[in-house]
Amino acid sequence: MSSVSTVNIADILDQAVVELEKRGWIKNTYEDERGRVCAAQAVIIAAAIINGVVVPEKNTRDIVSEGSRSAPIFDYIEGVLSSNSRIEADTIAIYNDTPSRRKKDVVNFFRECAAKWREEYS
Repeated sequence: MSSVSTVNIADILDQAVVELEKRGWIKNTYEDERGRVCAAQAVIIAAAIINGVVVPEKNTRDIVSEGSRSAPIFDYIEGVLSSNSRIEADTIAIYNDTPSRRKKDVVNFFRECAAKWREEYS
């Protein structure tokens, strides 16, 4: 298995978009009873999948240990957030849970982050 540091962060963000589209999106919790996930949990699931972990459709909190392997991606996302003057959030949780935020905003933000990563590091 590869570690997050050797995996392209853009690939994880792309997979996080897939997970949000497939599972649905939720605020103020990692996952709800329908299996919808927040932005952070989508990233954790994506990192797990890319690292070869089989992830269930629901009850994904058990894979949160993959989150520690996701730390570099959270650092990257939060760096993008803090450098963007249009976004009043400095953590993925605050960004996700902002009252006016919608799923399409999160999806578009992840796509922008992936493009920025590829531009900077590819």
